[in-house]
Amino acid sequence: MVRIAGVLGKRNKNVAQSMFKALARPRRGAYRVHLLEGSNYSLGVLGLRGTQAHALNVDSIKSIWDGLHEPALESCINKNSENLIQFSPLALAAVKSSGEFILFRDMLGITPLYYVREANEIFFASEVKTLIGISPEVKEFPPGYLYSSAKGWWTPPKKFHPVLNIKSADIAEKLRHIIEEAIVSRKPSGKCGAWLSGGLDSSAIAGLLSRHVKNLHTFSIGLPNSPDLFFAHRAAKYLNTIHHERIVTFKDLLAILPEVICRLESFDAPLVRSTLTNYLLAHFSAEYVKEVFSGEGGDELFAGYSYLKQLSRNALAVEIGFLPFKLHNTALQRIDRSAASAGITVHLPFLDFNVFQYATRIPLKFKLYRKQGETAVEKWILRKALKGILPEEILSRPKAKFWEGTGLGNLFLQYAEKIIVDKEFAKERNLPDNTKLRSKEELLYYRIFRQRFGGVDLSFVGRTGDIGETNTLIHIQN
Repeated sequence: MVRIAGVLGKRNKNVAQSMFKALARPRRGAYRVHLLEGSNYSLGVLGLRGTQAHALNVDSIKSIWDGLHEPALESCINKNSENLIQFSPLALAAVKSSGEFILFRDMLGITPLYYVREANEIFFASEVKTLIGISPEVKEFPPGYLYSSAKGWWTPPKKFHPVLNIKSADIAEKLRHIIEEAIVSRKPSGKCGAWLSGGLDSSAIAGLLSRHVKNLHTFSIGLPNSPDLFFAHRAAKYLNTIHHERIVTFKDLLAILPEVICRLESFDAPLVRSTLTNYLLAHFSAEYVKEVFSGEGGDELFAGYSYLKQLSRNALAVEIGFLPFKLHNTALQRIDRSAASAGITVHLPFLDFNVFQYATRIPLKFKLYRKQGETAVEKWILRKALKGILPEEILSRPKAKFWEGTGLGNLFLQYAEKIIVDKEFAKERNLPDNTKLRSKEELLYYRIFRQRFGGVDLSFVGRTGDIGETNTLIHIQN
């Protein structure tokens, strides 16, 4: 787990030091902050003691980053910063010997990055809470963008790759190979694990990973008798993994609610629901391993959501193209904050650059497969790719939302309905950004959020369920 923060521009040493202290506030594990400082910058990267610092300190470049170690980073920053777009996950800050400084965030926003602009300074950090002491006007750094103090904003032009015109069997075989390559490239030398819900996506990653890792640990979580616990157990038995499961109660989740909202930096109801169990799952996993694999991204790449079946062909094409780019402040934020709180690293093979590129070329008819007179099958091509690796009961299991599969369901909605009266909800549901809280459950979460973050600008808060809406980009003013 890595976190970055810093100041670019006229350096305010006191503010920088307060940011680094906030960055290093108690976390699970032994951490240190590695500092790079000059007359017009302060850069800090937080990492586990005994691990290689994600920092570059040479005459031509001072840089820190959150993401994978890439030998080509130095060359990219020096010669052509625009080539950084090929690296994922990555959030990076760099200062060149020329005085130019840059900020960059990967295409899908797998790695978090936020900023504040004050006079001639830019403050940046991996988490909002590191910045709110400087200004309430915290902005999310947009995914897929590079900011240069010399050139301004840049994002790569859209590239349209031709749709594959080959047999579905060949596509499935190639897809399986590319996903497996992404897994192997991330496999640590020591022991590792996989989050396993028993759904198609997590089982796919666990299944392919188990071919390369002896004594693979798998982890599942849920309330008593939840579907995920049942199917995860079945998948783990089939894959012969060392399986660990944690049964939790509503009381357990209620007890950690304030802590989770503070860590998550959101009050979005579906996101908070799913993070509660994911947060405990991350801490549970950390008792055994330091690196885990997740199946996040499969639904977005391969049409895993049931509502997609109701869309016209043209609307479906638009929606599928957009879905992966909505993950940055919803599901990816859930995974990032859960993992960071537990001090573990989570790998997301489905969102590997090569997997993503190939998936975008697969014809829609193979993602949402329709036989005449039958209900469409979501993620059909992925199911086909995993035949022989997963059992049929897992291959045919329909999609369940994270909080549904764990058995949480509407328990927090019911709880909020009991403790918040209609009059309070009507009075408090209108937010400063002119949006409305959608339920008493969301008001319950927002009250906790407001206590911790005060009147912070809400533009960085992602909202699930708002299908087809894009996020507003607010530029840094030169």
